[in-house]
Amino acid sequence: MVEHHVKHKPYVPIKDPPAEA
Repeated sequence: MVEHHVKHKPYVPIKDPPAEA
């Protein structure tokens, strides 16, 4: 993710399973 997005949404580690998938 881009650092600019970090300000909008907290960065989530990829280790977490994608619930949206």
